[in-house]
Amino acid sequence: MVARARRCVGVRTRLLGRSAVHGLDCVGLAAFAHGLGPEMFEAAPYDLRNDNRARLLAGLARAGFAEVAYGETGDLVAYDCGRVSAHLAVLAGNTIIHADFGLRRVVETRARDDWRPLGSFRRVGED
Repeated sequence: MVARARRCVGVRTRLLGRSAVHGLDCVGLAAFAHGLGPEMFEAAPYDLRNDNRARLLAGLARAGFAEVAYGETGDLVAYDCGRVSAHLAVLAGNTIIHADFGLRRVVETRARDDWRPLGSFRRVGED
């Protein structure tokens, strides 16, 4: 999962992006990293100003992810980034891989200190 996510580093970001060719958002990156088709996650219109936390967590459950007490490499982590919207990232050891809309591309970096983890999620049946 981490290797697949790392292949996306440098891909441009795009709201509702579900393609490494045309652009990814955080949900599209999560789907790609876990080898899921874009249809596994709802791509209903949203923007970065609306509260999407409940919908994001419900979408993870529908796609077969369960919350785990401690995230491990390859798991997804949902963050409250201090805005009203939640954000997903792929755990990659001491770093995360995520769609950074400020930089307009997928990056691998440390999580920001001001991001509050909402939970870690693992696809059921993956170890």
